[in-house]
Formats: sequence, C-alpha cells, structure tokens
Amino acid sequence: GGLFADGGYQQEAGSSVFFEHCSAKGDGGGASVENSFTQGPNTSAIFRSCLGGEDGGGLHAKGGYQQETGSSVLFENCSAEAHQSTLAWEDNMSFAVSGCPPNGTSGP
Repeated sequence: GGLFADGGYQQEAGSSVFFEHCSAKGDGGGASVENSFTQGPNTSAIFRSCLGGEDGGGLHAKGGYQQETGSSVLFENCSAEAHQSTLAWEDNMSFAVSGCPPNGTSGP
C-alpha cells in the first residue's frame, strides 16, 4: 500500500496527506497501521482509488482511528477484495461512509 507503519501514524496540525491508486495484497490498500491513525487539528486525509486484498481498501488501523477538531477524511472509490470495504479498525470510532459497497467493487 501507500503506507505501512509498525507503530501508529500521527498527522501534524494543519497538514494534508493524499493516497491515490495504492494497493496491497493484505490489509490497507492506502495505509495500514498497527496502532492508531490519528489526525491532528485542521488536517485532511484523502484516500482515492485504493484497493486492499483483505480488510480496509483505503485504511486499516488496528489500533483505531482518531480525528481532532477541524479535520476531514475522504474515502473515494476504495474497496477491499475480502472483507471490509473502505475502512477497517479494531477499536472505537464513529464516522459516515457512502458510495463504497462491501462486495469488493468500487463505488459509482
């Protein structure tokens, strides 16, 4: 994929990150992190047209996902071939996803 981290990923305040046309045979086509994926204040993350072979076509965050005030994330046309489509995590999180079906195909 675009990023693999044995630890976590911390996005600095005011920064942006962009993953496009990334793929992985395993988890996390765009990014796969063992701990949490954390967005600092006023950051943006974009996952576009990423494909995961297992879980999390855009992002697989084993330790969870955190987003601070003023931050945004966009998952666009991401998919996973085996289990979960756009995002896979193992800790708590709340969010909204649209246009990314769980059957391994890209959204409209």
